[in-house]
Amino acid sequence: ILFQLAGRHGESGFGIEYLAAYLGGVLGLGSPPLVVAFALAWVVAWRTGDPAWRALAGGAAATFFVFLLVALRSESNAHWAGPTLVASVVPAVLLDYRWKRGLLKSGLVVGVVVALLATGLALGRSALLEIDRLPKKEIVKMFGNDEIAAEVERRLAAGELAATERYSAVHDVAFRTGGRVPTRLALLRGGSHGLASLYWYSPDELRDRDVLLFTERDGMGELLAPRCASIEELEPWSYVRDGVELRRYRFYRCRDLLHPEDVFTRLP
Repeated sequence: ILFQLAGRHGESGFGIEYLAAYLGGVLGLGSPPLVVAFALAWVVAWRTGDPAWRALAGGAAATFFVFLLVALRSESNAHWAGPTLVASVVPAVLLDYRWKRGLLKSGLVVGVVVALLATGLALGRSALLEIDRLPKKEIVKMFGNDEIAAEVERRLAAGELAATERYSAVHDVAFRTGGRVPTRLALLRGGSHGLASLYWYSPDELRDRDVLLFTERDGMGELLAPRCASIEELEPWSYVRDGVELRRYRFYRCRDLLHPEDVFTRLP
């Protein structure tokens, strides 16, 4: 709750752009037939009068509508409604409502098609690099993730924390190393994504720790330096494919983290 309320959402004025993007994203994420089935199942669940069904339907709908309201003033990502979609599966499958069979079957078909397309893109990702119209900056993120996780683990010293300013990389490296690498978010550039990570560790748990910062962005070492007793830039690392450098990481070793507040934690 705290991370959603503190610096998470900016105001861009009332408009339908973010609202349309949110609704379209939810439809795409859940598939239109299933979203309709979920909405019908909510109504049926509420009308049963059963407190358990009402709690499930109300909780599922609440997440969707909270971010619907957010979308009236600022960006609201469709996957934030993920809890709504997951919880809605239960009443959609167990309760009876109009067009149930057809909606669930068509939703299944849409899901299979989307899954096959996504799998095809993942397996054929090398071909995407050859298409000039596609944004190469985003496509290259599909490559080298296992290798960078292994490189971070190789360089990590005993008792050291690994950190990066990209919230997705924080969790990706932890996942790919089986949790062996203790990762932390370093919000060096500000931003509104991944802020939940800033509420997991107190300043006392982070202060005086050594930190290995890995990043693809320039200037991150300079931003981290004032928070460390000393900082050392290490040899960079590159992911090369077919003789072409696709990704380049810079590494910095921060000795004795002095000021973790705001960047590594928002806890008092």
